[in-house]
Amino acid sequence: MKIKNHKINGVAIDFGKKIVLSTIWGFGSYSEGYRLDEKLIKDKKASKEKAITESFENRDYDSATVEVYALKIPEKIAKKLREKYKNYLSSEKGLHLGYFPIDKWIDLVCQLKNS
Repeated sequence: MKIKNHKINGVAIDFGKKIVLSTIWGFGSYSEGYRLDEKLIKDKKASKEKAITESFENRDYDSATVEVYALKIPEKIAKKLREKYKNYLSSEKGLHLGYFPIDKWIDLVCQLKNS
C-alpha cells in the first residue's frame, strides 16, 4: 500500500490490485468545511493554493467527513461497495462518496486493503 499527496487537501492510496482511492476534505470537496474563508476568496492576488493553505491555517475545521473517489477499482468491488454505502453515493458509476464519515472511511480502507 502506497500513500501520496493528492491535491493540496487530500491523499491517494494505492492498494495495488488495480485499486487507487482518492480522499479529499475541505475546500472543493463534498465534505464539511468545503468553503474557503470569504475574505480569502475575494483576495484576487492570492493563488488558489495559497488561499486553500491560509484557509486551513486560519480556520478551525471540525470536519468528520471526507469525499472519496476511486481513481481505479474493479467493477465487481465497486458494485459491492456502492450497495454498502448507498446513502453516501455521489454517482452511480465507479465509487464516489460524498460527506462520508471518517469512521466509515477507515472501514472502507480496511476492506480495500484486504480485498
